[in-house]
Amino acid sequence: MLIEKLLSAKTMNMLSSWPLLCAEVDSKLETMELSLNSFAVHSDVKKLCDSVCSLNIVSSSIDVHVFGSRLYGLATKSSDVDLYLEIDNTFDGKLADNISMQVNLVKTFATQFLSNDKEFQNVKEVCDARVPIVKFYHVPTQLNCDVSFKSGLSSFNSKLIRSYLSMDETVKWLVCTIVKIWAPQNNLNNKDMFTSYALVWLVLFYLMDKKVIPSLAEILEKVSEYERRIIEGWECMLVEWPDVHITHERTKLLLNFFSYYANMDKLNNYVLCTFTGVLMKKKNFFRTFSCSNKISKIQRSKFNTFKQRICSNFVTHNGLAIQDPFELSFNLTKKITGNTLVEFCELCYQSTKILVNATRSCV
Repeated sequence: MLIEKLLSAKTMNMLSSWPLLCAEVDSKLETMELSLNSFAVHSDVKKLCDSVCSLNIVSSSIDVHVFGSRLYGLATKSSDVDLYLEIDNTFDGKLADNISMQVNLVKTFATQFLSNDKEFQNVKEVCDARVPIVKFYHVPTQLNCDVSFKSGLSSFNSKLIRSYLSMDETVKWLVCTIVKIWAPQNNLNNKDMFTSYALVWLVLFYLMDKKVIPSLAEILEKVSEYERRIIEGWECMLVEWPDVHITHERTKLLLNFFSYYANMDKLNNYVLCTFTGVLMKKKNFFRTFSCSNKISKIQRSKFNTFKQRICSNFVTHNGLAIQDPFELSFNLTKKITGNTLVEFCELCYQSTKILVNATRSCV
């Protein structure tokens, strides 16, 4: 028998008072802004990167790329550092399909870290993940770090998120509320549930579907060939666009976010397509997306090579399906199925009820 999952007491208290919620979010945003603009924090991250580059690794070149929350501005001083190490000009994905080479690099760097325990501690190899990584604690800066070697796709994804978060303060406000407060308070942000990256796109897709922010397809129409890059065979872009002035009330945006994701029937039957910014029926997803006039020839060609994977990840997947904006065959939320999806939708439903009552009392 399924036991109903309840919101944490902290969340119920916060959602019951709009002023309290706003104070909580503003405090978190201020902390992250201080970290983003802190010379000391930037100095520590640089010191960590320099330590990694100083290792005795036989290679013609090693370039370090910071990605994740440190890049797009949702990190605090103590947040983990995500690094992509570009070995010998492999940014565009020469190692992406070579898992054994990535694992070898993980082991090589782990060995080097272990041999220098004055700088690197708690070294751990994670070779069975979708992207093999090596984890460590950097003693001089007291920062935890994850290092990967796959491709520069992670860097482009992070820069895309940074661009979306910079469009309007309300976008970052809503993302912060869900990703940094609501989800952690309810144990949704962990290896068996949502990654922070997936949660960010959960919020951004909702805003696209409600026409609050433009979809990636709309942005791509305005991007020149010189601003595009092929990584792992997927077409990516780096672009800054004019600010978007959002007039929607934050109370309504947050309330409608929870209402939107409380609908389990919708989540079970549709793919949340972050590229086009619209819902697509799972049963027709491969054909619908492949035939879309919104995608380029390069994207269509690469997408069509993954028909079996796409059917598994989206068409026959009985759960939440959020398409990655660049790696179009990848479902960001493949683990959110069955009871896990039921629990997520239930938490959204409970949040909706509390917020409705809270906003009524403010009128």
